[in-house]
Amino acid sequence: MKDISDAWKRGDPEAALRLARDAWRAGHSVGLGRVVAGLAARSAPRPAVDGGRKKAAHAAWLALAAADDPADVDRLLAALAGGTSPQAKERLEALGDDPRVLAWLLAAFESPMFSAETTRPFWRVALARTEALADGGTAGAAEALAPGMVSRIPTAVGEWLGNQLAKLAKRLAARTFRDPEGLDALETGLRAVIADAVVDDAPAVSEEALVEAVWADPTSDGPRLVLQDFLLERADPWGELIALGFSDADPDRQTQLTRELRSRILGPLAAAADQFVVRRGFADDVTLWRNKASVPKTVGLPAWSTVRVLRVPSWPDESYAPDRRIARALREIVAHDVMVCLEEVHGIADVALDVVLQGGERRWQSLTVRVGRELPTGWVERLHRLPHLRDLGIRLWGGDGAIRDALAAAGLRLDVLRVVSALPPADWMELADAAGVRRLEHTALGYKGARTVMTRDRGVLA
Repeated sequence: MKDISDAWKRGDPEAALRLARDAWRAGHSVGLGRVVAGLAARSAPRPAVDGGRKKAAHAAWLALAAADDPADVDRLLAALAGGTSPQAKERLEALGDDPRVLAWLLAAFESPMFSAETTRPFWRVALARTEALADGGTAGAAEALAPGMVSRIPTAVGEWLGNQLAKLAKRLAARTFRDPEGLDALETGLRAVIADAVVDDAPAVSEEALVEAVWADPTSDGPRLVLQDFLLERADPWGELIALGFSDADPDRQTQLTRELRSRILGPLAAAADQFVVRRGFADDVTLWRNKASVPKTVGLPAWSTVRVLRVPSWPDESYAPDRRIARALREIVAHDVMVCLEEVHGIADVALDVVLQGGERRWQSLTVRVGRELPTGWVERLHRLPHLRDLGIRLWGGDGAIRDALAAAGLRLDVLRVVSALPPADWMELADAAGVRRLEHTALGYKGARTVMTRDRGVLA
């Protein structure tokens, strides 16, 4: 302990840091971990490391880690997850033992940077290194992290990781960690240094809190930009995706990042959503469903707040008992107050639309309705509760004339009318003219599903 203090006093913080790190390796003392973090904060900063996925950058990162210089650990950790998960796994394996690596690992479990099924090898290494680097506070931290993993990664990976953390916490609870002799005197002598490593009483900013801020105010750019900066500071690819979305640049890279970050972008909607389109880092256009049974669990979730377009390829038949719960959940999702950005709904059943519109006005601009065989027309009479509606699609399964007449009586003003109907196009043209329709798209279903498509733009047949 005296050597560490002497090195600091003679103005050699990097030597003091190396001595403190080596002393920590002997027993994983929590107190020495604070000393290491404080000395690292007082050391002269070094240039940032390129943590990208290119082979040259990856090789340079590994070469720097191989030097085992404690003054490089902070910049290596900042770039560790900047490449692919296999690269991150190799980098994590290459880093020497250091209390800052343990702190980074616990932060990674708190705000996961990888979530796909293919990233399990990385998380296995992360768990193994956490156990190898554990100190007296790690058991409690792992126990606290375990229950929330499935909400941070809402897939089988998150559930597995939570179980593994719970098991790790139990194993670590049986271990004993002791501080070395002379630590108290060292900490007293380096009080100002250690203060740099102590977290103050103010709650630390977390990724979860910043994501929730976006969900709470989805129409503003401010919360997304704050999250973007937070993530970019940590070389997190989600921050890159948000930045590319704002600049509308590199669509190929955006597509790649969207695929890799699926679970984090969708959050608790990941199990229910099948396809999705991202706008400025968050779900904008969502197609259900990946797992029909998971839909009811998403009713009212804040993650829906950024969704502007919702598509349901096959709305459940409410006359069929097994589907009633799903259909009810879909109605509740569409009508919920959290859907503040929703402008387009495609695939909704006429019965469900009737119920939703009874609840008041909606700001939808585009709508596609599936009309059943029982021909209820109440939903048509309530379309005035969609004052912004400009694009209407209707898929009819019979009784086309009754629906056409009800639409004519409703006095709608539309830009686009899309119809799948057994009636000929001419029967819809009068309605289209009365509604001021600029584009009429008519699809006639013929024998064995054969389709005949007619498009009329401003009076011209195509």
